[in-house]
Amino acid sequence: MPKPNLNTFSPAHGLSESRDTEFPSFEKNSSIIVVGAGAFGSWSALYLRRKGYRVTLIDAWGPGHARSSSGDETRVIRSTYGANELYFDMNVHALDLWKETQESFGRQLFFNTGVIWLCYGAHTPLVDDSIPFAKKHQMEYEYLNPEEIKKRFPQINANDLHHAYFDPFGGYLKARESVQLVCEAFIREGGQYLQSHVVPGKIKNHMLALHCFHYNSIRFTRRSASHRRWPMEFRIRFGVWKIWLR
Repeated sequence: MPKPNLNTFSPAHGLSESRDTEFPSFEKNSSIIVVGAGAFGSWSALYLRRKGYRVTLIDAWGPGHARSSSGDETRVIRSTYGANELYFDMNVHALDLWKETQESFGRQLFFNTGVIWLCYGAHTPLVDDSIPFAKKHQMEYEYLNPEEIKKRFPQINANDLHHAYFDPFGGYLKARESVQLVCEAFIREGGQYLQSHVVPGKIKNHMLALHCFHYNSIRFTRRSASHRRWPMEFRIRFGVWKIWLR
């Protein structure tokens, strides 16, 4: 019986690499609704707006709220994802974008404190398998033996550690504040934000039929009071509900 894969970030093996998912294409000035103003939703809405689309962003509780995975005060940014090079590359790109974004916002959001990985055995695949990617991007980790750990991090009991790796490029991001700032930028750049609850319908052909959503006690269905046509279906992408108007 094969051993279970304890590295949840490892790329899946033996799965089909086919790309049979059809993504829609839109004409300029098309209307798009993004449901969920977390990290994925807010950034998606902002970039869609910058592409020239008319975008409405909807969230039931507000950007960066305590119920969301993008909420709370901080989130660690690190490149260590085992053998998953895609995650490493995404992290490198995300770091560049956050540094660029905080300059435009005029507020520090990313704090380059570094990230230390404590390794109890000679081999730690989650870290070891990321080392080739770190070298590729010239973002190499520092190897620390127990004596070096004690010297640099005296608050850590290194007696039972084999070694540690220090990632000098990682750190933490102010999660709640950053999501709220992205949403504010989206509104400044002409996007529309609604604090509203979306009611999904039945799943049909891997899609969810949209019945209606509520905004300040107003029930939007196929047509609103202004006779603007609203979408009747939306798809799930990356854990974010996005409603596409056709």
